[in-house]
Amino acid sequence: MPEEIDSLANRKRLILAQADLHRAILHAEVARCQGKLDAARQGMRVGGPWLAAGSAIAGLLVARKWRKLGTWIPTAMAAWRWYRKFKM
Repeated sequence: MPEEIDSLANRKRLILAQADLHRAILHAEVARCQGKLDAARQGMRVGGPWLAAGSAIAGLLVARKWRKLGTWIPTAMAAWRWYRKFKM
């Protein structure tokens, strides 16, 4: 009987140690994801209006099928280069 109690106590300590380890891993992952999310939010603040306008225009082009996908990609790339040129 005492061996069984010791075994259960050891098992409980092991489970608690694993829970602490998993908690620490989750905290590290949340911190890492928070850093990436902050960087993404900063990027949205920088290009927010341009990104919104570009998304709307791209949506219209695709929805109305004005052009095939392959024909408007060069236009989008040119717009992106223009945006980056004037951004800096």
